[in-house]
Amino acid sequence: MNYTDRFGVEPAEESCNPRDLIERIAETIKTLVIVPEGTELAIALWIVHTYLIEPAGEHQVFRVSPILAINSPDRQCGKSVLCEVVMSLCPRPKLSMNLTESVLFRSMELEQPTLFIDEADTFINKSRDSLIGILNAGHRPDGSVDRMGGKNFDEIRSFKVWGAKAIVGIGDLPDTLSSRCIHIRMKRKLPHEYVQRLNTFRRENPDCFLNLRRQLVRLIVDIKGKVDELVVSMPEELDDRQQDNWEPLFKIALVCDESLYFRAVELALTMRSHTPEQINIGVMLLEDVRLAFHKSGQPRISSADLLIALNSDDTRPWVTYSSGRPLSARQVSELLRPYGIRPRDLRINGPTCKGYERADFEDAFLRYLS
Repeated sequence: MNYTDRFGVEPAEESCNPRDLIERIAETIKTLVIVPEGTELAIALWIVHTYLIEPAGEHQVFRVSPILAINSPDRQCGKSVLCEVVMSLCPRPKLSMNLTESVLFRSMELEQPTLFIDEADTFINKSRDSLIGILNAGHRPDGSVDRMGGKNFDEIRSFKVWGAKAIVGIGDLPDTLSSRCIHIRMKRKLPHEYVQRLNTFRRENPDCFLNLRRQLVRLIVDIKGKVDELVVSMPEELDDRQQDNWEPLFKIALVCDESLYFRAVELALTMRSHTPEQINIGVMLLEDVRLAFHKSGQPRISSADLLIALNSDDTRPWVTYSSGRPLSARQVSELLRPYGIRPRDLRINGPTCKGYERADFEDAFLRYLS
């Protein structure tokens, strides 16, 4: 293998202690940026995993490539610095802002980069469903998107979008994308917290990142076969998607050192408990409909009365759901349709009106609400 073409550097001449290398990468991260306690280990393991991502179509060591989500509630929380540090340690890093769909699927197939998407909050949102769909597809080795191509645009072309990705931005990602991520939730540095400036660190340690990358390539040469063959035990507290996301990191940790594996498992459980649950908007509506039925104490409720109940709570999204205007009866019907629930013609204390029977919700309440 031509390691320079594949990774940008040749492997170190001598093998290093795997645990020591992981710890050294984690310590370098902590030296340069304030990250949530313990998450430097997750970042270090994620960096190692990027070296084990093979080109699309080749045999893969992992079933998924978890997205590294570096986000914060506001600016000046160290996201860009962390992004630059991680880019300095990954193979074939490519930084992109305001990414378009065509650039995404073409660059993933042609360049096979470790893709870093910065300022994601400015362009990744629910109105860009096709972009989100491509990023979702790249979570798995068989991920691809079909587009029309050829000289006359009369041929279907399949583009492979598998690869390692990191997304940097303010606020939460859309639900489906968020579920494919390892989340690093940054906070603004306190006055007493100290980190070394990245430019100063580079000047004082000019070969640090290069040496770490060479040692990472050597590590991959040494452990790739072991990681490929390893079956790792997954904690039941993690749901299926979380297990998928953490499995590559657990496998790397266990091959490097058993104590790293136990630390990684504990970290995954801690990060899970600190990650706000992403709730589907339909499930949120079911919750509030159940509350409306409970407050009314009746087995039926008119659409008009349901809307009054939903739009009376300004802490929920319904007051401004429709481009700043309150949720409408038609929108309630559309959100409930996937659950097999439709409005009926009901007689409630007078003339016939549109409304809902609580009995129609029982199955959905049991399946989707705790």
